[in-house]
Amino acid sequence: MINENTHQHALVEVKSVTLVKKGLALFPDAPTIRGVKHVNELIEGIKSGYQSFMVFIIKRSDAFSFKPNSEIDPHFSQTLIDALQKGVQVCAVKCEYDPIKTKDLRIIGGVPLTLDR
Repeated sequence: MINENTHQHALVEVKSVTLVKKGLALFPDAPTIRGVKHVNELIEGIKSGYQSFMVFIIKRSDAFSFKPNSEIDPHFSQTLIDALQKGVQVCAVKCEYDPIKTKDLRIIGGVPLTLDR
């Protein structure tokens, strides 16, 4: 991807989130070595002069915030926190999703990130 304003190259990683507990969207729902690899690639991209973005698409309209699931995968959670500190931009958006009838996915809006150490 190229930023149209700065003409700077960017890396974007998109993750699908389906786990929501009491309004809190959580990723991952199982340990993810591959997810850690992707976050580390975004960090390396920053070092190489790219902008790097991690976008969590929450496929549930009942989510009100997002948090890395440190209970399921503490390594992924810590790697994501490290990535933020190194300049990776992270955001989460919630959607209305109808996987059966229309198969439509509509972004409702962003949700705040909750990060613990």
